[in-house]
Amino acid sequence: MKGVLFVELLNMAEADLGESRVDLILNQLNLSSGGAYNTVERFSPEEFETLVRHIANAMGETRAQLSSRFGRWMFAYFARIHPDFVERHATTFSLLNALEDEVHSEIRKLDDHANIPHMEAERQSAYEFIFIYRSTRKLVDFCQGAIEACLDHYGEGAQVSRNVVETPTESIVVFHIHLSKENMIVSI
Repeated sequence: MKGVLFVELLNMAEADLGESRVDLILNQLNLSSGGAYNTVERFSPEEFETLVRHIANAMGETRAQLSSRFGRWMFAYFARIHPDFVERHATTFSLLNALEDEVHSEIRKLDDHANIPHMEAERQSAYEFIFIYRSTRKLVDFCQGAIEACLDHYGEGAQVSRNVVETPTESIVVFHIHLSKENMIVSI
């Protein structure tokens, strides 16, 4: 997994727990990286899961709660780092619809070893769309948190539900996003 996820997970934990408590957690774990991360290298997905589990425990949250909150954190990070992309889209549907073609395809061109999820958005009606997420990573709660942060960013009231299929090799999730009537989709 890309190091930026590790770095930002620790930044979020430090914001809540303080740097010394996060250092204590890292020192108690037998991590292959030694708990030292940077944004450009890749690190073990198992190590990420270990960090999520221990940080969630220290915060008194479930793994799902922390993962969802981290998804929200990462959407805010993405919006800060790529404001041009986020502001080019007027709705959550528009942004989610563009992820695969505009972002993930470019990442794959730059790094053919990248293990990036496949994503697609499909409009169902003026008030509803689905977002399909397929990944070898078990980041379903993270993804839902990011979607909810995106909805908040665009000021769209919505209910999000999901159907999850776990296979031995990947997670397949269909998120159903039901917009409130004042947020109907008028264009992509």
